[in-house]
Amino acid sequence: MLGWWEGDALVVRYAIEVPDPDATTSSWTRAHHRAQDALDRALADLDHPWLGYVGDWHTHPACCGPSSQDEQSICNASRGYSQPLLLLVHRADETIEARSADRGQLCPLTIHRRPDEI
Repeated sequence: MLGWWEGDALVVRYAIEVPDPDATTSSWTRAHHRAQDALDRALADLDHPWLGYVGDWHTHPACCGPSSQDEQSICNASRGYSQPLLLLVHRADETIEARSADRGQLCPLTIHRRPDEI
């Protein structure tokens, strides 16, 4: 996901896809080089001074939220950033579950949507 921080609020503006040619209906692997290439292309194409990497998103084919592997992945990624990262998982029942990680640890999270986006 691409966005920026406004004080204590994270603004997510874009979600980009990072294809995994080996993905199945029940697994996907985040390859750092593919993710970095997709991020670099998106940032160049969008050319917005505030945009940066703010987290990951993916879907689950079942009605389950983020796995321990999902949570560990976002925790690991957050070690390289000065602001927390966001993880969104879209479940099969249309529920979206979120996690936030800061400097390697999961942390509390509150999600607000703008009224015109609900």
